[in-house]
Amino acid sequence: MIRAQTRVSVLTTLLSLAIGFLLPAVRSQSTPCPLKADDLLQEKLRLLSDLQGLAARARQLEKPLVRGKAEAEIGSSSDHYETASAEFAVGGN
Repeated sequence: MIRAQTRVSVLTTLLSLAIGFLLPAVRSQSTPCPLKADDLLQEKLRLLSDLQGLAARARQLEKPLVRGKAEAEIGSSSDHYETASAEFAVGGN
């Protein structure tokens, strides 16, 4: 069974990678039909919900060092997401 701290660490890493690779890729690739604003909003809300869920789970970790590391990873993911979202919005989409 995977320990909670390992699970949170894996989830934050995966979320960071998804945000880091998918958001810039959406902006840089041409698509046959443009993405609808509603679709982008749904994806944004889903990712933010995932971050909030991970933050809530991180607060439940018992060891302070592990909890701090998880919270730092979540914060980093959140900052990266906000930067990518701002760049996407400025790009004209």
